[in-house]
Amino acid sequence: MQRAEQLTRSLAAHLRDPDAHPAPAGWEERRTAIYRRLFINNVINLLAGNFPVARRILGEERFAEMVRRFYAEHQSHTPLFPEIAREMLRFVEEQPQYWAEQWPFLYELMHYEWVELALAISNESIDSVSTDPDGDLANGIPVVSPLAWRLAYHFPVEQLDTSFQPTEAPSQPTFLVVWRDRSDQVRFLRTNPIAAQLLNQLAENPTLSGLAQLQQLAAAIGSQQANAVIEAGMAMLRDWREREILLGTLPSTA
Repeated sequence: MQRAEQLTRSLAAHLRDPDAHPAPAGWEERRTAIYRRLFINNVINLLAGNFPVARRILGEERFAEMVRRFYAEHQSHTPLFPEIAREMLRFVEEQPQYWAEQWPFLYELMHYEWVELALAISNESIDSVSTDPDGDLANGIPVVSPLAWRLAYHFPVEQLDTSFQPTEAPSQPTFLVVWRDRSDQVRFLRTNPIAAQLLNQLAENPTLSGLAQLQQLAAAIGSQQANAVIEAGMAMLRDWREREILLGTLPSTA
């Protein structure tokens, strides 16, 4: 290995974890300290912007400590700068021993915060899907936007903050839809278990008409009032289309 490459590797190891790896021999400490602060502060500031609520809850000192652990210990799966937040999320998931006892909700909260970034930079396009935006939601096949993500969490992630930090998950999960609309705004909607089940059906079995989906839903939940389920479900479909969670319909093949 050539000396220049050895020097680069030695410096990189030191910048990532100065406690475990000494600076290259002959490097001035003042100069090395400037590099250390520059690199870690850039990463801390970037991730603080990606995870603002997590940063508030942990406090600046603990958040910075978490980023330093990530910087020193995590083996990234990608060199791409926009993917650093995803790598941080992987680290938090893989190393729960550092925070799960005090903040059992932390991974879910950070996932929720990461989703906004992921949708904002996604290359998926609403315009790539050909639908009838004003189609018949009952007789046509409702089409879920490729930029609508269906999420379920143990903790009420959208409520978490410095004043609300539950130590145990409630009995009822939190169901959310997060999507990017045609104006490129990322939006959030909390749903109930039945609405979440319907949206899952639409996404996972995109061959049935809206009416068939609602009939299937009524049977799945064991409702004795199928007409009421269908009426409420049609209202949900119309609302989702207006919000651009649904893009429109395709012709039914039934």
